Amino acid sequence: MGIIFSLMSLSIGAQPSPAKRSAKHLQQLFSFAQEEAILTGKVLGWHLNTDEYKFYRHVQQKWQLITQDKILQTQALASVVEYELLISGMQAKKVVQNMPQIIFMPDGSVTEFELLLSLQNEPEKYRLWSQQDKIKLEVKP
Repeated sequence: MGIIFSLMSLSIGAQPSPAKRSAKHLQQLFSFAQEEAILTGKVLGWHLNTDEYKFYRHVQQKWQLITQDKILQTQALASVVEYELLISGMQAKKVVQNMPQIIFMPDGSVTEFELLLSLQNEPEKYRLWSQQDKIKLEVKP
């Protein structure tokens, strides 16, 4: 009985925090969007607002919301996670609009950004950022 309880405790304790899961998920999505832009030759964009994020495709001089893609679809933000987006070192506003904040170009370049994710009232933050057109992730104590 004690062994089963110990194993259950280990498996429960091994669950990543919602902030870490969200950060890793966004890192994968951003890398996918970057590859998609390269492979299709289309400019893609990502926008964060107060309760969700969206992906856009630039078509005929306009940004169009991506709706027919199961990977790059609009998703609700994890309610327990705080998101802070910096574009070129400046705080980005989380407003509802049809303009992406992060752009993925067909040549592989990505808008310079930093996205910090943390649990409310917790000091540990996950930093997702672009550097030399690579999407990176680290833990900030």
